[in-house]
Amino acid sequence: MEAPSSTSFAIKNFWSWLFGILVLYSSFNAFETAASELAKDKAKAVIEAQIEAMATDDWPRAYSYASPDIRKRFGGPQQFKEMVLHGYKIVYRPRSVSFQGVEDFGIAPSLVFHMIGTNGQAAKVVYLMIEDEHEGWRIAGVQVFNIKGKII
Repeated sequence: MEAPSSTSFAIKNFWSWLFGILVLYSSFNAFETAASELAKDKAKAVIEAQIEAMATDDWPRAYSYASPDIRKRFGGPQQFKEMVLHGYKIVYRPRSVSFQGVEDFGIAPSLVFHMIGTNGQAAKVVYLMIEDEHEGWRIAGVQVFNIKGKII
């Protein structure tokens, strides 16, 4: 029996990677073309509902808006809460939230918000969304881009 060569492994990895990119790309195209305004409104409502749930410390409800992969990774509302409070504090009880629109970051449909945290720190917060066939729009990831300076 012959051991697989590193070249064949690299080719298989490349095709797996390419397939994943195509799946994400088709997800983004579906978001743009299939009733995009309605889809945007539904996705935006999920994000706003999660922010509201966190503001009232309803972590089981906040956790429910995360994608199945995120829920699997964190295992429960308590671990999800710890992750949010440790690395994404601005989304927990922000002082100000304003929707900025939909942007193409090439990964997944992305809704952009401008937030100001309780400490006055401003940030551009990008929510990566997926549409789950059973649950509808869910949050697949969040990226926070801090804005220099603080707002008083």
